[in-house]
Amino acid sequence: MKKPLRYVARPLEVHALQWTGENIEAVEDFAGTARCAAHDPVRQRLYLFTVDGAQSVYAGSWLVIDHHRNLFILTDSWFREQYAETVMHHPV
Repeated sequence: MKKPLRYVARPLEVHALQWTGENIEAVEDFAGTARCAAHDPVRQRLYLFTVDGAQSVYAGSWLVIDHHRNLFILTDSWFREQYAETVMHHPV
C-alpha cells in the first residue's frame, strides 16, 4: 500500500476590482453590464448577479472573477487575507 503524501493547493489567480460606491462604470466594464442588476447611488449599493445568485455589494467590497469567469463578492478583509497583488514582469 502506498504511503499518504502531503499536498498543497495551487495558487489561484483571479481578476479583482474594489467597489468604491462610485465607480459604477468601472464595475460595468469589469463584470459586464448583464451582471449588473441595479445600482443605488444614494446608499452606494450595487446589486450583481453572481455564481450564488443576486447579491448586494457594499462599498469597499471586492468583485472577483475566477478562471471560469465566475463572479464572486468578497469583503475587504477576506479579500486582503486571501489574495496578494501580483506584478507582471515583462522581458526587456
